[in-house]
Amino acid sequence: MRLLALLFLLTSCAAFRSENPDALGNVERETAAHHLQLAAADLESGRLEASIDRLERLHRIRGLSPEERNLTDRLLESALGRLFEERAGENFDSDDFLEIYELELPTRLKARAGLLAARKMFEEGNRVRAFRQVQKVETQLPNHPERNLAGEVLAEAGLSLAADDRRYNLIFNYRSRGVQALEYLVITYPFNRRCDLAYHTLATIYEERKQVRDAIARYEDLIIYHPDSPYAVAAEARLPALRMAEFDRDDYDRGELLLAQQELEAWRDKHRGHELEPEVLATLEDCQARLTRSDLGLARYYRRIGNPFGARLHAERALAEAELTSLEELRNEAIGLLEDLPTESTREKGERADPEPLPGVEDE
Repeated sequence: MRLLALLFLLTSCAAFRSENPDALGNVERETAAHHLQLAAADLESGRLEASIDRLERLHRIRGLSPEERNLTDRLLESALGRLFEERAGENFDSDDFLEIYELELPTRLKARAGLLAARKMFEEGNRVRAFRQVQKVETQLPNHPERNLAGEVLAEAGLSLAADDRRYNLIFNYRSRGVQALEYLVITYPFNRRCDLAYHTLATIYEERKQVRDAIARYEDLIIYHPDSPYAVAAEARLPALRMAEFDRDDYDRGELLLAQQELEAWRDKHRGHELEPEVLATLEDCQARLTRSDLGLARYYRRIGNPFGARLHAERALAEAELTSLEELRNEAIGLLEDLPTESTREKGERADPEPLPGVEDE
């Protein structure tokens, strides 16, 4: 039975009226003290719906004294708290909570009613509707204090939707709605305890969709906001590989390669023996090989334009980098290139000119 129907029955039956002759009377500023006494009596007797009905009407009155306003809100909080506790089972559904949410209530109580409605929607299998209800509460009551409850409901709905590959209404995808819900969660409640899993889930989905930049952003947020999460270790291991996957030209993106190398070496030194270590070491070797190829390409370019100093500088650096890998062919290529270059530096001849970098290339 819906709450408003229950209120009507309770306040209209003869027996109830005989015990409370003023139950349906006008609640006005002049009679506020009297109605507060009746509301308190209803609450004491367990007539929660009648008490809430009277208190809600009192709450809407302008001009109550501070004492009357304070007592009204305290009684409302007590009555609604008992109602939420006693009626939150199977016989009290999301629509019941929505009817409470539509009442004129203090912000905290109104927000709690709206969010309990969202939680019930999730329990009833209406995950998208639960997500939308949390959004509605946040939009209408942006400064509400029930952020923990809002985040928990949003996390439950978002993670469940994100794991569901099915469609609904023929064209809508549950997983896409899950992404929307989780994005709303991490933006609105970034410190919620479930956000680390939300960041991890979002980054994984973005990787699957080849949205590399979005995946990088979410892994970075995970590390910043939840550095102690077990998901942060995996994020730190995955970030450098994604940075390397984002570009095609090693010579033009050497700065990103160097950043990836630093991150991989830091992870290796910090998490030795971790189950992800083999994967990280393989990525580190790939990164070092790409840095080697970058320097080999630059060395050949400077040799082609007649700048032996620049060619030797990059060839020597390529050799040093190649020796950090197990790729013998890169080491041999660097040695062969050095052997083809003049052994006497152009600096000693007084002919040195600073290497002219390739367009868009920053010499490291």
